[in-house]
This record gives sequence, C-alpha cells and structure tokens, in this order.
Amino acid sequence: MMDYRRLWCCRVLMPFVITLAVYGLDKCSGSADEERLVKELLSKYSRLTRPVRHTNETVQVEFTLILSLLINVQEREQVMKTNVWLQYKWVDPQLTWDPASYGGITSIRLPLDKIWMPDVVLINNADGKYTESYKCNVVAYYDGNLLMVPPSIYKSTCDINVDNFPFDEQRCEMKFQSWTYNADEVMLNFEKDKLPRIEESSYQESGTWNLIAAPGTKNTYRKGPNEPMMVDLTYKIVIRRKTLFYTINLVIPTVLVSFLSVLVFYLPTVAGEKIALSISILLTLNVFLLLVSKLLPPASDLPLIGKFLLFTFLMNLISIVITVITINLNFRSPKTHTMPGWMRKIFLVWLPRLLFMRRPKRHRRFKLNRGPDSEKGQGHDRAGMVDQYGRPVAQSASNSVPPMDGGYREAHELRELRTSSQHDSAGMNRRATGNQHSGNQHSGSPGFRYSDREASDPFANSRRDNELRDDSDEISLSSPDARLVTSSIACIVQYHQQNDSIQEVEDDWKYVALVVDRLLLWIFFWATTIGTIKILLSAPTIFETLADAKKRELAPYERVFKSLSKLNL
Repeated sequence: MMDYRRLWCCRVLMPFVITLAVYGLDKCSGSADEERLVKELLSKYSRLTRPVRHTNETVQVEFTLILSLLINVQEREQVMKTNVWLQYKWVDPQLTWDPASYGGITSIRLPLDKIWMPDVVLINNADGKYTESYKCNVVAYYDGNLLMVPPSIYKSTCDINVDNFPFDEQRCEMKFQSWTYNADEVMLNFEKDKLPRIEESSYQESGTWNLIAAPGTKNTYRKGPNEPMMVDLTYKIVIRRKTLFYTINLVIPTVLVSFLSVLVFYLPTVAGEKIALSISILLTLNVFLLLVSKLLPPASDLPLIGKFLLFTFLMNLISIVITVITINLNFRSPKTHTMPGWMRKIFLVWLPRLLFMRRPKRHRRFKLNRGPDSEKGQGHDRAGMVDQYGRPVAQSASNSVPPMDGGYREAHELRELRTSSQHDSAGMNRRATGNQHSGNQHSGSPGFRYSDREASDPFANSRRDNELRDDSDEISLSSPDARLVTSSIACIVQYHQQNDSIQEVEDDWKYVALVVDRLLLWIFFWATTIGTIKILLSAPTIFETLADAKKRELAPYERVFKSLSKLNL
C-alpha cells in the first residue's frame, strides 16, 4: 500500500520537477552566456588606450545635452544651476561580438571603471565639479556602439546683463570639451540629423524663467601657432524672466510712489505736511533702492528699475526744494518783502489764465464811502488811487485823510462821515427839523421859517441842508468834543485801512504760492508720466511673445542646418 502511494506521488510531482529543472538550466545558461561574454570582452581590454584600430584614427563622439530642469539663476553670484542629462555615443571596436555565439545577447551593461571613457568636462563650471556626480553604467551593443547617459547637476558661470531688469533676457553658456584629448584624437560632434540644440523633451518648466532657445555651436581653435587643434561644444541657453512677481512687488509700488510725490503740490501750504510727505516718500524710495541692490550684482550697468528709481528719487528731491521755496512765498508779508512788478504780472495775471484759475473777489472789512465834496477836496482824487491791476493801493495815514490844519481837518473828517451815510443823515435832519419847528413855535427860531418855506419853495430842502452843513462845520470848529470824536474816528479808519492793505499784500503772496503749486503739479505730473513710460517701456522684449522670441533665436541656426543638410545630400 505504501509503495502504491509513493508511486502515485512520483507520477504527479515528476512533471513539475522536470519543468523547474529545464527553466533553471535555461536561466543558468543565459546568465552564463552573459558572464562568459563579459569575461571574454574585458579579458584582453585596456581602458588606457583609445578605442581605435590605428593610431592616426580619431574617436568620433556624439554628444547631446538634455535639459531636465533650470533650477535657478543667481544674479548676484552670476551662476546658473541646472539639472541635465549628458548623452554620449561612440564606437569601441574592442567591444564587439556575435550574438549567435552568446545566446542571442545584443547588449550588455558595463561599469565605467572597466572601459575607456571620453573625458568630457564642463569648462565654465562654478563649483569645481567638472564631471558627472553619478557614475552610471555604459550600454554596449554587439556592433561596438556604446551609449552612456549620466545625470548631473551643474553650476555654470553666466554673464548676467541687468540693463533691462526685471524685463530682461539672459544668455548663459555651457561649454563642454575633452580635458586631455585634442581634436585629432577625440572629435566631439552633435547628434546626426538633428538641429544642434539642447534636447527639451524632458524639460520641466521653471517658475521663474521661460526657456526661449538653447542652440549649440561647435568651435575649433588653436591655442598657439604650433599647438594642436582643440574642439568644444558650446550651448547658449537663452532665458527670459517671468515678470509677474517683480511687477506686482516692485514695479507697481514704485510707480504709485512716484505719482504720490506729485500730490505734494496739491496739498495746501498752510497744512504744514508738505515737507513731511516728501521726506516720507524719499525714505520709501531708499527702501526700494536697497531692495534692488540686494537682488542684483554690483556691476557698473544700471538696471532698468534702478533708472526709474533714480529718476523718481531726483524728482522727489526737486519737489522738496521747490516746496521749501513755495512755503517761503506763502508766508511773506509787506513788512519783509516787496513784490516786483514782473512777478505780479506773471503770477497774478498770466499764469492763472493759462492754468484756468479764478481768484475769488476781495471783501474789504472796512470801506469809507466818500461824498462828492471829499472827492474834490484839496485836489486829491481818492477814487482813482488804485494800481494798474485794480488792487487798492495801501496808503499811509497821511493819505487816508487829507492833510488839514487845526479845526479845518476835524471839520473835513466830520463832513466825510456825514456824507458817507446820506440816507441816515437825511432822516436825522428831518427829525431835527421837526423838533426845531415844534420848538420855534414858542421861541421863534429860524426852524419855523424853514418849515414855512418848504410848502412854497421846492428847493427849500437843499438850501436847508447846505445851511445845516455850514452850521455843523461851525459847531465842529468850536466844540472840543467834536474834535476829539473826529480824531478818534480818523485813527480807527487809518488802523483798518493799514490792516486791509497788509492783508491784501499777504493774500497776493499766498496766491502766488498757490499758482506756483498748481503750475508744478502739472509739470511734475506730465514729467513723471512721460519718464515712467519712456524708462519702463524701453525694454526691447517687453512686448515680444515667447513664440516670436524662439523664432528670432533659432532662425539663424535653422538656416545653417538646412544648408549643411543639402550639402550632405
């Protein structure tokens, strides 16, 4: 019974055992073929000699730079950091075999330290790392073709041009060359049938820069007359800065601050904050200048945003100087300054018309209305004492009241006061006449005779006023109280007239300051607008699209490539 069970287990498990054995033998055979191939290839191989059949032959190496990521561009250090893949292709006659003799193997992987490698390095590196950081394997094909694609992170030098910052384009180069071999020994070439440029198939878009183009050029040269020929492959990476970040955080605030300095001239002079506002704007511009200096290298070239900040800085300095002058004009008085005629004509007549400014009419606090007798008295034409612009001329006390001696001066002043209010004096005269008429009914005074003549003589009222005026003059000459009253009134009139004249001159100076502020408001507004447009829009690529920029950069290389392709055909 036990023998039957063992026989049954052997029949069931035998197919599985045979299958596993056959599969394992095949695997071992394949691994053995590859191991045998590697041993035979490397047994007589020397990595110290160039892979050529004859000494005078040149090793042709096809080189391709594949850009994976533009990490950053450090403007201040003038360094570009990139993540790239380097693709090498060359032929090694020592690494050939017949796939049929080795189980159909067509390619194998070999370590770098076992075979010859072209010592291509980045010439313009910035951190001392000339070669790849990761040592990858080399793919060897049966016909002798070798392929190696090592990844690397490079820091290369870049000549930063800050003329158009932040609307700038940078042209950075990456130069690759064999460190020890000349062009007769190792010749570097671009990949055949492809435009000499950086491969962008694996490129990841940068958040700071737009990649416009990355064409490549092959340069051959001699270091001296008897020196061997050298060759290098140079890739010119053209990138454009993405300006949204700098526009929002730098350009727009600077433009707003520059136009804020214009509003200094709209602020009233008497507010006392014009200088404070100007100084605050000046300090703000200093902060922006320090920020730009931290971003860019200390080069002799002045960046575009630096030009605009300097322009705004100078405009603000000029506004501070002019504001000081305007404040000085505003607080001038006739006690310290006299306004020249040319200034009065320019700032009080011409410029207000050009600037569409209308000055409110003056309202005199004290005005003495003079009658016809005072206008003709002593040969003084009081109504004509105004300047050529219609402003009453400030007169002294001697001109306010005509010069008279003794009681005649006092009588003249009393006459001026009486004639300035004719309606009131006429009413008072009528009441006085009525009182005299009622009193003269008992005493027989002349007032009774006047009332009798009013009914018969139509000119009795005028004759009566003249007689009362003569009587009042006689009373003023003989009454000490009347002389004291007229003298006091004359002093009051003189005081108010002098204050009015001083106030008018001060108002003229204030209006001159207002006209200067309004004139400078328009001048600085248009100067700031034109300067802002001229400076910020002077960047040559500010309105150019990325597609147009790529056509501009690649057009010369495409023409050369097409010409070479036709010659090869």
